Amino acid sequence: MPGARNAVETCLAVRPGEHVALIADEASRAVAASIAAALEDQKALYTGLLLEDFGLRPMTVAPPDVLQALETADVGVLCMTPQPGELAARMAIVRVVERRQIRYAHMVGVTPQIMQQGMRTDYRLVDRLSDRLRERMLRAETLTVKTEAGTEIAAHFDRGLDWVKTSGLISPRYWSNLPRERSSQRRRPWTAGSFATPRQAIISTASTGI
Repeated sequence: MPGARNAVETCLAVRPGEHVALIADEASRAVAASIAAALEDQKALYTGLLLEDFGLRPMTVAPPDVLQALETADVGVLCMTPQPGELAARMAIVRVVERRQIRYAHMVGVTPQIMQQGMRTDYRLVDRLSDRLRERMLRAETLTVKTEAGTEIAAHFDRGLDWVKTSGLISPRYWSNLPRERSSQRRRPWTAGSFATPRQAIISTASTGI
């Protein structure tokens, strides 16, 4: 499926021999299968976990087997279509990722169509553009937006914030939703476990959610 290789090789930078925890549900089976094929092409090892194998949906808690797989993985990928009442389970998964600081792609609600479109983005280009934006934001005090219709908005920046880039190229320090789209936002700083950092603002290419 187009986009899977981009996710594996570019965004997650999976290396041969690395172990990946690939978590999916029935609704996202096709997307997960394309990721698995890309992992095999990359000669990476992976453990596939289907959420429905561990109980009924919606799941109110993260399955222990899923959390354990993340405890030993170098990389994690979650492909699922969320259901009401599952936020706590997804948050438990993310907590393990943040504590262990592994590379992690949060592919929630991703469809085959999205894999053929948004996941084919040139993320290296997005990363270069994000670098240029970050350089300007570090020096900026005010951002003013004006439209021909008469709208005028001014944002004043706290110089105590550290602008951090999340362009879709995933590092152990920051997990990411995939695919990323072209927009900007600021996000609260991490506070989980030993991953707590100073006050930060995130330069992102998509809205962030769990």
